[in-house]
Amino acid sequence: MARRTNLEILCDWLQRQPLQQASLRRSASELSWDVEKVRRVVDSAKLNPRTQLNFGRGGVLQFRGSERYGPTGLYSDVARILRNYWGPKRGLREIEVCMTARAGRRGQGAWAHPDLVMLAFPRRRRSVTDEKDIHSWEVETHAGFDLRSVYQSHAAGRGSTFSWVVFPSISKTGAEWERIDWAARSLGIGLIEYSRPGSYTTWKVLLEPERRDGDPEDRSNFETLVMSRLLPA
Repeated sequence: MARRTNLEILCDWLQRQPLQQASLRRSASELSWDVEKVRRVVDSAKLNPRTQLNFGRGGVLQFRGSERYGPTGLYSDVARILRNYWGPKRGLREIEVCMTARAGRRGQGAWAHPDLVMLAFPRRRRSVTDEKDIHSWEVETHAGFDLRSVYQSHAAGRGSTFSWVVFPSISKTGAEWERIDWAARSLGIGLIEYSRPGSYTTWKVLLEPERRDGDPEDRSNFETLVMSRLLPA
């Protein structure tokens, strides 16, 4: 078996921490490294953006490349941007962002829940009796994003008003991206890429989703299946 690299050791340790992040000094102490060694490992990771290992606000070391150990700092980053920046910049009002409770997934089949749900009134309501729009979100890492993410968003978002996929910046050339773009346009899925999930200035909308004002029964089923088991994000 190949020996694990220092980068693998650091990322694996961070995955297990609350919100998958920790201070530089704590990381060094827990791993029995010195602070400069941690800095060198992080600097080497910057050569490969797929690693998604960065310093966040206040110099906190953040890992955003895995969903392996449950609710992640990645979800928290995206939820904060949606609530505090992205939604208000689009004129959305009374924004709520919630995380799907993973405990609700068992026995309900594949792709039953989105990762995040955002409820908000649009800039202009068509009627005072209109309910909030439901935005369903798939939040992907480099390793997790591919064509299936689009179909997962479509399936998990059934009953919502809009479906989105947010993912790290990738090359948008070649057959794989063409299939992703075609599927998203065909299904009406919105696409957003980011360089750093917690930095709004790195977010870019590539494709707007199509609005769905469909079967009221679908919305009712979504509210029962998903929204009854939401956690604040």
